[in-house]
Parts: sequence; structure tokens; C-alpha cells
Amino acid sequence: MNPIQHWQHLQQQGNQAFQQQQWQLASEYYLHSILLIRHHLPIKLHTLALANAQDAAPYQFGATADLLICLSIAIQNLAEVYARQQRWRRCHSLLNRALNRLQQLQQQVAPTDNASVILLQECCSLRRELCRHTLSCNACMTKTPSIHTGLVSSSIH
Repeated sequence: MNPIQHWQHLQQQGNQAFQQQQWQLASEYYLHSILLIRHHLPIKLHTLALANAQDAAPYQFGATADLLICLSIAIQNLAEVYARQQRWRRCHSLLNRALNRLQQLQQQVAPTDNASVILLQECCSLRRELCRHTLSCNACMTKTPSIHTGLVSSSIH
């Protein structure tokens, strides 16, 4: 089973646990899928950094793009589990760290590289989730049900 297939399996298991509101089990599946993807990223990211540093032939970003998208989705799903448990600090910390790492990687990629588009998209997705959860947290803190109800989605990614 390749990493993407393994990731899909873990996400499906996590999604089932999420739908059954088994937050601990869902978070374990999502966290495991994050670790799986991170395990396969460093070699690809190292290759990317070397290719840019040496102005070598254009880097083929296809497989790495898929891994970065998978990583972003798994992080967003785990953040949603934390939000459902009202573990706001953990939710925000996870999203902030992921966003910072992707932004750092984006700085290493030439603006004309297709990778910059993928990184920009995933940074935007993570930033959107961070804002959404910040609004949800603020709504919970002020006990305003009408605002809170519309902000927490009922689905995962």
C-alpha cells in the first residue's frame, strides 16, 4: 500500500469515528495519518530545497503536491475534532504551526513553480480554518448561540 492509499484508509477510519462522535478515536486516526505523511515528506522536501539551491532541472512536484494536500486535509480534520471538543488552544496551535511550516516552504519555492500554487492554496485553506475556529471559539466564549451555530461545520474534509 502506497502512502496515499494508507492515508486514505486512515482518513476513512477517522471520518467514521468522527461521524459517531468518537472524538478520541477520530483524533488518533487523523494524527496517525499526519505522522504517516510527514514521514514521507522530508526526502521530497530536501530534494526540493536542493533543486532550488542549485538551479538544477525543474523539480517534478506532482507526488509532493499530493502529499502536501493530504497533510493539510488531515490537519484540518484533526483541528475540527479539537474544535468539537472545545479544545481551542490545541486547535489553534495545530493550525498555526502547520500554516507557518507551509509558509516557510513556500518561501523556498520559486514563484513561477507550480508548487507555489499548491502551497498557496493549502496555506489559504489552513488560514480559513484558523479564522473559522477563532470565530467559533469567540462565539462559545460569549455564549451567543445564533453566531456559533452557523460557524461550526457538520462535515469534515
